[in-house]
Amino acid sequence: MAHKKANIEPIQKECEAEAIEFIVNWYRWQNVKVNENDIFIVWFAFTKRGYRCMLSTHVNPNMFFELSANKRTKDIQCDCYERYEHITMNGPNYEVVNFTNRINYLV
Repeated sequence: MAHKKANIEPIQKECEAEAIEFIVNWYRWQNVKVNENDIFIVWFAFTKRGYRCMLSTHVNPNMFFELSANKRTKDIQCDCYERYEHITMNGPNYEVVNFTNRINYLV
């Protein structure tokens, strides 16, 4: 008997839309106007009980949001991160070849 492959794309699109809506509301709580087009998915994965994803925005590219959604309990947890600095190291002695300080954005 052939195994039927599940089409998860519609489910993923629904989950991504839910995550983006969550971030739009987070910015609303911060009194910053953003819309769905300002937010993008960096990383997405299904878990046993829901999904996890990482999002960012064009409004403040130093902000990252990690969402964990549990579909059984209907909970969404969000961790917000702001990138402080970006360092690139190279070679056997890990010499710094690129260093960027945090850029302050109005949020």
